[in-house]
Formats: sequence, C-alpha cells, structure tokens
Amino acid sequence: MSKKDIERRKKFMLELLGDPIYKPMRLREIATLLRLSKEEKRDLYDILDELCDEGKVSVDHKGRYEKVKGKWKKKKDDRYYDDRREDYGADYGVKKKDKNKDKNRDKDKEKGRDWEKDKKKEKTKDRGREKDRDKKYRRNRDRDFSDEDYGYEDEYLEGTQAEGTFIGHPKGFGFVEIEGQDEDVFIPESDTGTAMHQDKVRIIIRDGQKEGKRKEGVVVKVLERGMPEIVGTYQLNRDFGFVISDNPKFSKDIFIPRKEAAGIKNGDKVIAVITDYGSRNKNPEGKIKENLGNIRTPGTDILAIVKSFGIPSEFPEKVMKQAQRVPDHVLDADRDGRLDLRHLQTVTIDGEDAKDLDDAISLTKEGEIYHLGVHIADVSNYVQYNSALDKEALKRGTSVYLADRVVPMLPERLSNGICSLNQGEDRLALSCLMDINEKGKVVSHQIAETVINVDERMCYTDVKNILEDTDEEAKKRYEALIPMFFMMKELSGILRNSRHHRGSIDFDFPESKIILNAAGKAIDVKPYEANVATKIIEDFMLMANETVAQEYCTEEIPFVYRTHDNPDPEKVESLLTLLHNQGVKIQKAKEEITPKEIQQIIEGIEGLPNEAMISRLVQIGRASCRERV
Repeated sequence: MSKKDIERRKKFMLELLGDPIYKPMRLREIATLLRLSKEEKRDLYDILDELCDEGKVSVDHKGRYEKVKGKWKKKKDDRYYDDRREDYGADYGVKKKDKNKDKNRDKDKEKGRDWEKDKKKEKTKDRGREKDRDKKYRRNRDRDFSDEDYGYEDEYLEGTQAEGTFIGHPKGFGFVEIEGQDEDVFIPESDTGTAMHQDKVRIIIRDGQKEGKRKEGVVVKVLERGMPEIVGTYQLNRDFGFVISDNPKFSKDIFIPRKEAAGIKNGDKVIAVITDYGSRNKNPEGKIKENLGNIRTPGTDILAIVKSFGIPSEFPEKVMKQAQRVPDHVLDADRDGRLDLRHLQTVTIDGEDAKDLDDAISLTKEGEIYHLGVHIADVSNYVQYNSALDKEALKRGTSVYLADRVVPMLPERLSNGICSLNQGEDRLALSCLMDINEKGKVVSHQIAETVINVDERMCYTDVKNILEDTDEEAKKRYEALIPMFFMMKELSGILRNSRHHRGSIDFDFPESKIILNAAGKAIDVKPYEANVATKIIEDFMLMANETVAQEYCTEEIPFVYRTHDNPDPEKVESLLTLLHNQGVKIQKAKEEITPKEIQQIIEGIEGLPNEAMISRLVQIGRASCRERV
C-alpha cells in the first residue's frame, strides 16, 4: 500500500472506531463487519497496529479495539509532585511502604531470602506467559485470516447421514428436503454452515429427537451449489456495496467490492455472480454480471422477475434460424390427408389483448343434435420431434404471461404467425368433433387432423354484450354470427347442468389483472370478470378434454392425464367438524368423501357470514381430491 492509502485507511478506521454506535470489537469481528478478504484482513491488522503505536487506538486484554478519547495529558497530581520534589526532596509524595522498601529488603536478606533471584524467576515466568499469549494470539489471528468455514466434522456428530436440498428462510435457519421423505429436516441458523437456498447438501440428522417433534440436523458439507447467480437490489456503502436478494430465502446479503461494481448506482436492480460463498462469520462475496436498471424505471421490476426465475427472454440463434425456415402460410402439401373444415362457421373467442390464438369453436345443430367442434392449432406440424425448436419448447415448458409482456414458448414468427388461428387465414388444426344430445351426452365423436379458416376473431366482451343485448353496434357488426352465439349459450347451459348433476364442483377462483398506463406503470388492479362468454369457452373446452381422455383411456393408448390423490382423511374429518359447528351437516356415504358431497358443502354455505373462509378451506381440501366426474 502507498503512504496515501495507509493514511486514508487510518482515517476511515478512526471514524469507524469513534462512531457513537460502535462497540469494542476484535480484529475478526471488524473484518466481518467490513466484509474483508484474507489479504485485506492482514492490511487491517497492520493499520490497527500503527494506530495503537500512535496512541490513537487502544486494545484491551480480550483483543478488542477502541478509539482513545481525547489527547493524553499528564495528571495534575503528577505535575504537583514534580514541583514539590524540587523543594522538599526526592521522597516527597512517595508512599510510606515504598520508603520502607529498602529496609524490608535488607531484613529479608538477613533471613536468607534473595530478592534478586526471586526477581529473575518472576521475569522468567512473565516471559513464559508472554510466549503463551503470543502463541494464542497468532493462532487466533491465523484463524481470522483464514477463509475456511470451521464447521462440524462428521465423526464428532452422532446421528443419521442424509443428502437433500436446502431450503432457506429469511430468518437465517432452513430446511432440507430429502427425496422419498414426507417431512423435511429443520436446520438451526447456527448449523447451516455456508449452505444457501437450493444447494444440494449432506446433513447429519441428530439422534435423540423427541417423538412428535420435527427432525433436526446439521449441514456438514455442501455438495452442489444451486443458484450461482442472485437477482437483487444494489446498495452502495462508502468503499463497497452489497446486493440484497429479491428472494427472501437468501438471508445473507452478497458483498460486492467497489472494483466489481463499476458504474452501478445505489438502487439498481442487478444480477450478481457469487465468487466466494463465505463462511460462518463472513458474508458471500460476488461481482456484478448485469445491470437491469433502476428500480424506479418502468419495466425493471418485471425484467427482474424474468431473470429471477431463469425465464429465457431470447431464443438461441439455431432456434431462430429454424423458425425462419417455417413457411408463413399453409402449403398445399400440408393439406393432403387432412379433413377440410373451412366451410364451417368458425370463431376464436379470447381476451382483447391476446395475440397467440390457439383455439377456435364451430357449432351447428341438426334436429336435437348439436355438432360442436373444438379446434386446436396443430403446432406439431411445424415443430418436429427432437428438433432445435422442440428442445427449446421443452426447456421452456409454457409461455409466461406477465403484466406488461409475454415470454413465448416458441418464436413470435410461429406463436403469433403460422401457429396462431388468425382470422381469414387457412390454418392446420387438431379438431375434436362431438355430436351432443339435448341431455349433454356425447353420442358420437371424431378426433382428426384438419384445415380450418376462422371467420371472426371475437373477444369476451363483445360476445357478452351481444348475448345480453347491451351493444347494438356489436350486434350489427356480427349479425351473421349472432344465431351461433345464442346456440353456444344454449349448449353451454346444457353441459353445465349435466356436469352439476354428476357431482362436478365449480369453485370461484378470483383472478386479477394489472392495469398499466402508457409509461408501463401499474395504476390499477381489476378482477377478471367471469361472464357468459368465458363460461361458454370453459364448458366447451372441458367437454373436449373429457371426450379425448375417454377415447385414449378406452383404447388404452399411453397418454398424459391430470389426476388428484384422495384427500387426507384427518383433514376431511377436521373440515366436517368445522362445518358441523357452523350449522352445515354433511353425512358421508362412504369413508372417502365424494365430489357430490363436496358440491353439497359448497351449496350449503351460500349466504353464511363466513362463506369465503369456509369456501377457501373446502378448496384446499378439494385440491387433493380425485376427479371422478
């Protein structure tokens, strides 16, 4: 270090040690507070040594440093005695026992006691004590300078060894999820070591746990780091900064040296790469990988969410090249072998802001039979198995809908183009064609690869206004489609009544929509309205899903089904006890509760003061109930 750097650091340490809220600390504690590296700790020791030599800092017998208050002054009494000694002799002010010191020494010599020999022995003892103190200090100092995490060794712990995933908690403790075990293991804050959220760890489950109490363990080794990058808010200090994670499960802030945060401002959303996971007494250290922008800038918070969940916002070059080779219209070769349904009156019904239109509806009636067609965009025709597009779609899993944007599963050329059922364009589809009687039963069906052409792109609001006779302009514009819309409403009611008769459960799950202004700032939150148009689409999609599932189940064809396990009997009994106390009496026909019985519960609590609370409890219980309708 240069002389200028030394003086600057001395000044900083004096300010720190002189702060009113500062309490005397050891070298290691100060280093931890300042988040210093191994080399920086040695520099700190030299700085403190110099300040001690200069008389500006003192260190007590426990190794704690504090600033010397004021300047050293000779005591008043000392000055007084100095003046009087000139007048009255050297013995002035000396205590009586000190005057008699020489006399006592002579008497001890006469008795055989050698003062000089005793003095030498004391000096030898003092030197021995000093060596022990130096040895202990060096040992402690070396440990202060070490980055090693002094944790537990396997052999010193009694218990069962296991491996699992560490789940952090904002308060510092955590839990370890072990595959195949229903209950996770509690890890106290003092026993987490350097484990962070989502790390793969090895633990020792302590023996001697009380029956009925959660298992408790100790992290003995981190096997694999789960999240090497952290998204959070950068906070600037004088000579350093740190990143506070957006995920509260990361209880430790990430220390960022000033040189690793060039150009980053206080309050910026950043991505930090962890370079050192720290120790029990030292925070993790990292560097800034990417600056997402200031938190007050519109869109920064959404971008932070995207990065936090690892949602890829850009497609690889190979995927984009393959997407460019996909035609923007249906080729004649693609129509071969497909059922041509372009003559059917077909519409899409979606939200006003929807861009990727993946389903369409057609409906006609002959006598007492409704001919319902549910058409789904045939993406598989353009995304071949094991291609770059297919692998990327598998990796993403789904399109992600955020407040101000959509992160698509497929490139926009496909999702909003050839794979979207756009109005007036020929499109390839997978169609479920159902013949339904007036009791809501499917009497026949056909699942086919088809070609369709959507007549009109409709939104929920316009369909609702047409059916409720509240929008003359919409009725005039879509005059040719009005008979089909009323037929849809009619069939929707039939299907809904049929499902209710079989014991279906209709939960009212509240959904909200965030309203943004032109600048991208949230200005309002409004609930999604469940109206006659949304119910039509819901009923038709359920009918198609049920028909397809029945087809593949009957033919014993491997397929993906969504099922629910039976609810916990104890939770069901607790729910029934609560309902009984509220005046709702439900008698189970069998040991297992049925959807029909749950339906009766929903109907029985209508109008009660605490309807919302009980309905929520029933929803939780229903979440694990097998669908049998």
